[in-house]
Amino acid sequence: ITNPTSTIVSTYPTTLTSYTLTGIADNGCNDTTSTQINVIQIPVANAGPNVEICKGNSTFLTATGGSTYAWNPSLGLSSTAVSSPTASPVLTTTYYVTVSNGSCNDIDSVIVTVLPLTVVTAVGTTTIVLGSSTQLSASGGGTYSWNPSAGLNCNTCSNPIASPTMNTMYVVSVTDSNGCVNSDTVYITVDVECNELFVPNAFSPNGDGANDVLYVKSNCIRAMRFEI
Repeated sequence: ITNPTSTIVSTYPTTLTSYTLTGIADNGCNDTTSTQINVIQIPVANAGPNVEICKGNSTFLTATGGSTYAWNPSLGLSSTAVSSPTASPVLTTTYYVTVSNGSCNDIDSVIVTVLPLTVVTAVGTTTIVLGSSTQLSASGGGTYSWNPSAGLNCNTCSNPIASPTMNTMYVVSVTDSNGCVNSDTVYITVDVECNELFVPNAFSPNGDGANDVLYVKSNCIRAMRFEI
């Protein structure tokens, strides 16, 4: 405290401090009063490290250093008044956070870099005959994962052979060097060739393994009634 005997003084406390003033009259009478000065700690804003996300994804931002927080810009943020909002920008964005303790504040920033997704293209013959196959092909680089794997000779190749027994939609997911995933689909229709309905006019059930069973031949029979 400066000039402790003056009516106007300057003080520079670093913690909560009470000051007492004593006034003394010419006749020796005196009186006292006191005041308290609360010292608000200056905040040190920390918006955390810069982050990278794949396009379409989100990330948590985390700020520390104060009691209240204000983020800007608001675009892509779940909230601007919390310490840890969710950020889902569509483009690379620098977010600023103002950290406050009472009337004292500080500002820090964090950059959210949005990584582009690789362009994925899946192609293949759209219609095949039951029992045949087609080669699927995907492009985009990185690693590949086909789903479902049924009917494929390889589900981690860029160009597997597909031999489905029913209509199937294949989805290929491609992961690039940044760990970002994009996908595409190809739909295969399986055509069943019925051929002609065939019924033998004789059979020889003698156990020799030839013509022992009498049956109707066709690829497309769902139900029938067969009488002799």
